[in-house]
Amino acid sequence: MIKRPGLTLVEMMITLAITAMLTAGALRLITRLSQNAAAMESAAMEMPAPHEAALARLLEEDLQQARRMRLARHGFELQTVCALNRQSLEVEHRPITVGYQVQQVGQRKWLLRIQQDESSRLWSEKVLCDIQSIEVSTSGGPRASLSSNWGSPGDVVAITLSLVEGPPMNFVFRRK
Repeated sequence: MIKRPGLTLVEMMITLAITAMLTAGALRLITRLSQNAAAMESAAMEMPAPHEAALARLLEEDLQQARRMRLARHGFELQTVCALNRQSLEVEHRPITVGYQVQQVGQRKWLLRIQQDESSRLWSEKVLCDIQSIEVSTSGGPRASLSSNWGSPGDVVAITLSLVEGPPMNFVFRRK
């Protein structure tokens, strides 16, 4: 009997069985991963992005403590007692002027928080990138309309951030 190179029928069947088991396992894994990804995506759509929630907290803290407010170029300014410590970013209750402005930094537009204390020390931090514009409106309370002159912030402040991509971010704050 001459031995020819190749696989016997039994070896071929074993190879096909092993391949089928590996393929079935890989398909189960891919299906489970896609289901997990879909669940995570739907959960992410239901809750605000972490940066959006952090921005809302920062804006609310500044607005709750604001004594006066005015429109500024590409944003708005507040006279408040809600200073952020430059090193720790902890809130310190002392008088400052805070501005939120959309500015071009490099190739992107950023929402900047600019803080200036009574000694005219100025520093800013980048809050959110890819912002197209910011709109602010107020309602309620005496002199609640905004202008370039200092005035009362009003009882309700609405802020809309238009993004470069995606739907705008809308915030409504009720002042106490």
